[in-house]
Amino acid sequence: MPISKTARLNLSAVILLTLVACSEDPAHLQPTGFSVSAPELATPFDQYLEQSRTQVSSALQRTFTEDQLPFGETYSLAEVAAMRSPYQLESRSGCAPGQRPIGFLLLHGLSDSPYLLSAMARDLVAADNCAVARALLLPGHGTAPGDLAQATRRDWQQAARYGVESFAGEVDSLTVVGYSAGATLAIDLLNRQRESGNVIDQQVDSLILMSPALGLPGFTVRLSPYLGWLVRWTGIEQERDAAKYESFSVPAGGQFYRLLQELEWQQWQPLDVPVMMVVSDADETVSVPDAAQFFCQQLSPESRQLLWYDSAALQAPDCSGVTRVDVSANDYRVRSLSHVGLTLPPDDPHYGFQGYYRQCLHYAAETEQRQQCQQDDDSSIFAERHLLESLGIEQPGTLLRRTTFNPFYDDMMSRILRFLGQE
Repeated sequence: MPISKTARLNLSAVILLTLVACSEDPAHLQPTGFSVSAPELATPFDQYLEQSRTQVSSALQRTFTEDQLPFGETYSLAEVAAMRSPYQLESRSGCAPGQRPIGFLLLHGLSDSPYLLSAMARDLVAADNCAVARALLLPGHGTAPGDLAQATRRDWQQAARYGVESFAGEVDSLTVVGYSAGATLAIDLLNRQRESGNVIDQQVDSLILMSPALGLPGFTVRLSPYLGWLVRWTGIEQERDAAKYESFSVPAGGQFYRLLQELEWQQWQPLDVPVMMVVSDADETVSVPDAAQFFCQQLSPESRQLLWYDSAALQAPDCSGVTRVDVSANDYRVRSLSHVGLTLPPDDPHYGFQGYYRQCLHYAAETEQRQQCQQDDDSSIFAERHLLESLGIEQPGTLLRRTTFNPFYDDMMSRILRFLGQE
């Protein structure tokens, strides 16, 4: 029987995708052999820090050549390892004899590293003279993207639980600060704590959720658990960001999508702990409507707050506890705040207004537009990627850098500290 034209095209597509999947990946898309895994619950945190730093350093040295300056002249591989590794910050000068400090656990997002929460960690600890903050490195992160393709949602859940358990018997209270996928893991932890009758040794007392991933936009993401068998990477880059991965692992995205499916937060009773959320209405990475629904329906009105950065992309949720911030009122040429633009201040040396790294991955690699975006300050504005198409029509010659800092960072931290009773 002759094969139809459509069948031939479909067969050709499958063969092509299979050949791409089976081709030799560049070094940074292969497993390094030094991936940081979820530690056993009894592992001392200082031991976890030391082992993780060693593995991150070894992975970077295996994958990248120092003399090629893979992350530019600004960063050595040792400095990149320090930026990506987990850390602990503490201030105990104000602790009375026998007093336990307050604790903060920080969980970063998918393809990120603890660096993206480093400014918040410093400010949370500095606001209290008796505090300790610990930032985890989620499995598969910090080394090379090839390691993330091997990680599973169970690895991330185990690591998050380890982070909470590491505070057992050491702190007076514990706040989990989660960014993006880290916020999802924080919510998952809190729900499992509630369902298990608090069998987790350390209780979570409050949550700060930054750009929480409570849903994912678009149809393609629903196919990610299956596409990973054929297409392992989207947006393959050479990896020039010292703080996080640029190439995205489709299998890792599939694992996270499955985690969201299992969460079923829409079926929960409202959480009974204080929760503050920080969201940009222009966020294109996660579903903002899902975040708004979660805030209004799954959180207690008496103990919730939402800081909503308004760039007229979406209408703010119509429920109590919402504070709108007009994004247009800033001095940094910022039109909207992106998914990656909430957690760091404008003076951050890497991602800030005049920072070393300029996020221009929405322009094709090796093109004049990407080069201009990275180098031409006067012709660039900062926004989420949704403005890219309209910008070319309304302001020809203007280039878009994805916003990687928060022009309202100080105000945001003041609100967070007041919410936690630290200011």
